[in-house]
Amino acid sequence: MSTQPLGFAIVGTGMIAGVHAQAINAVSGARLVGVVSRSAERGPAFAGTHGAEVITATVEEMVAREDVDVLCVTMPSGAHLEPALAAIRAGTHVVVEKPLEATTERADEIAAAAQAAGVRLAPIFQNRFSEGARTVKAAVEAGRLGRLAMAGCYVKWFRTEEYYQGSPWKGTLKMDGGGTVMNQAIHGVALLQWLAGLPEDVAAFTTRRVHTGIEAEETAVACCAF
Repeated sequence: MSTQPLGFAIVGTGMIAGVHAQAINAVSGARLVGVVSRSAERGPAFAGTHGAEVITATVEEMVAREDVDVLCVTMPSGAHLEPALAAIRAGTHVVVEKPLEATTERADEIAAAAQAAGVRLAPIFQNRFSEGARTVKAAVEAGRLGRLAMAGCYVKWFRTEEYYQGSPWKGTLKMDGGGTVMNQAIHGVALLQWLAGLPEDVAAFTTRRVHTGIEAEETAVACCAF
């Protein structure tokens, strides 16, 4: 077994990319090798802040390196497919920010490619690793709660107008894939299906009550039959 640290690279230099970089630098056995950025300003600034030594303009250049084992994809949701596939074709493992992609078809393409290539694919659903979630999961699997009769998810968050104006792709169907369910409440939905399983039927109502200028919903209610 190799004792060399796993080499990570990040494509994208937005806010969430910084969180990935901090996590990599905080983990023993991991090393941030480089960043993929076409920006002559953001790439070097990000690399300097987080200690990445290599800056490339393309994913293909980065994943061709022998010291890059894992690529973190932190682009807008609807732009995950192309860098993920480039890494998978090179035999590089992939960590992808949630959601995996903006459509089921594009998400399935990533998953199928990773399975065929035998590389690890890890979407970010960090709440599954919290002590509370793992305790409940263990109780469910052990039958300590008996037969589940009902499960619910309630996410009462708010985003300002600046949140959408600051990132034009947010709230769009093409690049965000949806609104509050796809972007914010996805963590709660992921925990719900992790604990209760996938629903057989879903009836939902979505609307825009405050942010009427975006394409996607910012308010949603759903009833699921498991």
